[in-house]
Amino acid sequence: VLAQNSSTVTPISVFFNANTNSFDVKEAYDTSADAYGNYYQNLEGGYWNYLDAHAQDEVSSVDVHLQYMRALGFLEGYATCNTIKTFYGNFYSAVFGTDRPGVQTLAFLRENYKWLNQMAEENAATDNYWYTIHSTLTQLNGVFEGYVKGCSSDEAVRANTGLDTEFMTLDHPTLEHFLLMNAWGDLYQITVKFMEPGKVRNIAPKHSHVTILCLHV
Repeated sequence: VLAQNSSTVTPISVFFNANTNSFDVKEAYDTSADAYGNYYQNLEGGYWNYLDAHAQDEVSSVDVHLQYMRALGFLEGYATCNTIKTFYGNFYSAVFGTDRPGVQTLAFLRENYKWLNQMAEENAATDNYWYTIHSTLTQLNGVFEGYVKGCSSDEAVRANTGLDTEFMTLDHPTLEHFLLMNAWGDLYQITVKFMEPGKVRNIAPKHSHVTILCLHV
């Protein structure tokens, strides 16, 4: 536990590296970076962490804007990776207990992600809503990428292997771990719909019916 007066601030900037198709990290608040910010831990001694992050707002093309969104996600994942790792265990036990995510829950999230990407690819050029979805998905992928860079390694990342993937921890992260976290608010309904394992199964009898409000978006 942090001492009451041990507030810290970590400046961070990320720059796209075309040679590696990833980002270089600089521990400084550099407004010329693709994304930059400060990560405050134990803000003002109140035990809360706060990320103040920015991307460039002068955009010359769609590709450049998406690069900035990816950079913003990367910065978040990199700067807060230890907090994400701690949070994940608490999140997981709250939803699934000591069980693993059910096959149908994982299939739902995979298909949802696939559908979102397909729809964004087909419609982002002419529809502001789908362009926003495209940007958000790009940022989410950046968060995963930044997490791996900050708190994991390429060797620790596993392919999405379904039943062979370990989900209780982020020791071997995949994008699916982050899809689970991103869907947290909806997982209680999704897992009940499919009668999946975890603590949520205990609340199923209390409801006469379950309506899924997030079939795709």
